[in-house]
Amino acid sequence: MFYVLVVIHNRTCADSASCRSLQAQTDRDFRLLLYDNSDADYGIRACCAERDWTYLGGTGNRGLPAAYNCALDYLAAEQTEGSLCILDDDTGLESSFVSEMKKAAEHSSAEILLPVLSQNGRILSPWRERGRIHFGTYRECAAEPAENLLAFNSGMTVRLAAFRDYRYDERLFLDCVDLSFLGEMKKRGKTIAAVPVFCEQSFSGLEKPPRNAAMKRFGIYAADMRAYYGKNSRKCRYMLLKRAAHLALAYGTARPFGILSGRENKRQEYEI
Repeated sequence: MFYVLVVIHNRTCADSASCRSLQAQTDRDFRLLLYDNSDADYGIRACCAERDWTYLGGTGNRGLPAAYNCALDYLAAEQTEGSLCILDDDTGLESSFVSEMKKAAEHSSAEILLPVLSQNGRILSPWRERGRIHFGTYRECAAEPAENLLAFNSGMTVRLAAFRDYRYDERLFLDCVDLSFLGEMKKRGKTIAAVPVFCEQSFSGLEKPPRNAAMKRFGIYAADMRAYYGKNSRKCRYMLLKRAAHLALAYGTARPFGILSGRENKRQEYEI
């Protein structure tokens, strides 16, 4: 069985590029799990009931790892086999996405498949881990040894057997979840492959949100970076200071440094 998990946050099904794209798939032989990660009622439960989708969540924004673990618990209870494709709610898919991904899963021995995520023609994922090198074409990506690749969660398709005895790290909320997962899978010897299946991603990192929203987002980023790398990690301090300096210059405020110093570091203040 081919499962697709969409984590939807503070928007309706109609406003989700992923949900719209999945309704337009030429291959409809898949099960859609929709995790409602919203802070209010956006009609997700009713939408699922109308379309015979599986509704999960509905307890507020608990972060991506909690959403993913909830889906894994649901699938484990079904004692099923197959693959799970994970999607953000803002990933646009070609109508052949499901059929192409299922075909890739059928013909590949890899346990984790990474599609190509792009925005306005620029490949965002996968990328080369060392030096964070972004590829210009899929051919370059495919030529890179799989152990060197990292990728965003959205579109990633994983054989359910690879999740056995694995839980996403719920100390994280939004950032580094994909890095944590792939890092652990590599340690476990799971096989990874980039596949020529393409998605269009709306990546917020390339946008400039209002100042308060940017500060809230930085609060999440700072907490997740410290959880992933360790708050005393030299790399963590370097990356946080670099991001804080960039935001301070972009928005003309010292608030990012206040967040880092602990004056504004309570995670609940930054949930968006």
